[in-house]
This record gives sequence, structure tokens and C-alpha cells, in this order.
Amino acid sequence: MFPAILVAWIAAVSSLPLFAQSFSVYAIDPSNFPTLRANFVALDVTGQPFPNLTPRDFRVVDNGISVDASVSVRCTTLVGDPELSAVLVLDRSGSMNDTVDRATRETRWDWVKYAAKTFINAVNFVGRTTVAVVAFDADAELIVPFTNRQADLLTGIDTLVARGGTRYDPAFLKPGAGALPLLTTRPPDIRRFVIFLTDGQPNVPPQTDTIIARARSVGAIVYAITVSMPMHSDLDRIARSTGGKSFAAYTKQELEGIYRQIALEAQSRQVCELLWTAPYGCTEQTMSRFLPAVIVAKTLREQGLKPEDIAGRMFGGVEAATAG
Repeated sequence: MFPAILVAWIAAVSSLPLFAQSFSVYAIDPSNFPTLRANFVALDVTGQPFPNLTPRDFRVVDNGISVDASVSVRCTTLVGDPELSAVLVLDRSGSMNDTVDRATRETRWDWVKYAAKTFINAVNFVGRTTVAVVAFDADAELIVPFTNRQADLLTGIDTLVARGGTRYDPAFLKPGAGALPLLTTRPPDIRRFVIFLTDGQPNVPPQTDTIIARARSVGAIVYAITVSMPMHSDLDRIARSTGGKSFAAYTKQELEGIYRQIALEAQSRQVCELLWTAPYGCTEQTMSRFLPAVIVAKTLREQGLKPEDIAGRMFGGVEAATAG
């Protein structure tokens, strides 16, 4: 049920300028079941947090049942800039050498390195904030260990050479080089991210359930990006199941914008929580399998769209009377 809702949210804003606003739900916590909570980031067209959000700005569907009446919202603005730990995972398989722009003679690899460096330049390396770079083909290799030295990260990206096949598992799971084992070495009290990019189908099907379970145990939010190809279904599931997002980019500008958006979301200074009560008949085990569906009605209204207009593309729909 969650995939249908999430696709509806993306589809609802796809007619707006690229990345006109941003909304992410992550770290869903059922530890006080039947009261549940989730963190979220909601950014406007300038990359700033939406001010004065209230329960009326949201539509929450839990296992197909509206729980709007029990929703509450709490937001705190951090005094300092947020810290993060992020692993940039880059597919360096041989197909990255394909020419994608005949006029400039740029390869897909040129696009990827340019966009990845955009992310590095957009990160605010404050406090304990660090980034690592992992490259993968049929195997995974740690190119730059966690560091706050921007120059080292940019140099590491520049030195990468495309070659070999494509396997997703090592990039996520390989001890000492996979993104998730690497993140276990970072402080647990700051946010953890994996930004995974590929341009190809894996030669071997990924261990999707294992990756999701490991990411959740580490507390990692996974963003998945594909270049010049539709989003792979397993990567999309990994991203959604960890509170992240998936993106398919077909131009250099789209790819750059995606990395810039992720950097903005990852270091948003506003920390917000949604709280709600699970509907009668739900169990904690059910909640661990199905994330709730959350729609921000506020951003739709501000762009002249009505949440009920996209009801046909959403699980359960949105009634006009309760669309906020």
C-alpha cells in the first residue's frame, strides 16, 4: 500500500518545477505502540523549512485507515547546523564510459562525477559531519574514508575510472567497503545517509531484504539514483523502506539538482515529528512491515493544486471534506 501513496505524492508535484519543494519521512518509531512517531523534513522552493506546520497540513493513512484525528506535529529549530554522516556510492561500471552528449563529448561518467562533486560542495562540514566515497562495479572499494576534508573528497572522485560489471550487494554490505558497515563506525546520534547511484541493472539480483534490514539496524536513510535508465524496483524499495527517496535522472542538470536537493534535506535545521495513534486492529508487527502514508496538503495548496485532485492515484483516496 505504501508504494502507491508515495508514487502519488511524487506524481502530484511532478508538474511543478523540478524539486520545487521537498518532503521526506524517516525514522518511524513504533516503540511506544500504539502511539507512533516519525521524523520528517519539508522544504519550500528555496530549500528552507516550511514554517508553522499544523496537523491540518497533513494527511496520514495507516494501513489504509485515516488517522488524521490523532495526528500532532512538533517542530524544533536547531541552534547550530545539523551534523551528518554520508556515504556517496558511485557505480563505476564500464557502461559509464558511454557518450551521452555528442555536442560536448561528455560521458555518463563525466555527469556523475560533476554531480557527486556538487553534493560535496553543498554539504556544510560542521562539527562531526563527514562524508566517505565508495565505488563499485562487480565489487566495492572504499575510495575516500570518512573525512571532513572537502579537497580530499573531490580529488578522490576525480581519480575514479569506469570499468567492470555491476553488483549492488557489495556496495551496501561488504565489510570494510560497503556503505552500511562503514556507517556503523560513525557516531550514532547524528543522521546517517547512503546516496547510491547506478546506471545499470545488476548482474546478480540484490539481497534486498538483507540490505533493508541492515540499513534499518544502522539507522541509515538510503537515497537511490539511476542515470539514463528507469529506477530499479529493488533500489526503489530499499529507499522507501528506509525513509529515503528514489530518483531517475536523464540529464546532467537533473542529476546535479538531485544531489543538491539531497544535501539540503540532509542538513535541514528544522527537526519535525509527526505523532499518531495506530487504528484499532493494527499490531506492532504490522507496523514494522508497512510504513504509514503521509501527504503534505500544504505544499499542494500553495502551488494551486488540490489534494483531492490526485485521489485516484492514491491508496484509499483523499476526501474533499478532509483534504485540509
